[in-house]
Amino acid sequence: GQIRRAFNKACLTYDLSDHVQKNICLKSIELLTLLRKDFGVIADFACGTGNSTLALIEATRYEKLFAVDISDRLLDVAKKKLNQYDVEFIAGD
Repeated sequence: GQIRRAFNKACLTYDLSDHVQKNICLKSIELLTLLRKDFGVIADFACGTGNSTLALIEATRYEKLFAVDISDRLLDVAKKKLNQYDVEFIAGD
């Protein structure tokens, strides 16, 4: 609904204003990798344009990686950004 439309509308400028999300993401990954770095499956919920997914790719080892977001347009940006990686993208709430 309305949230999806707002994120879809912001898809081209989202990376310019996601400073809080970036900081929380990096801190969360830092904490995660203190516990472990190897995973069978990782799911990046609210992946946005794929910056958090890329951070997970760089910080962890995994067998399967899912990137999930409510915005199909943000996922389109993420798909282009991460096209050289084996990531399964899911549009979902």
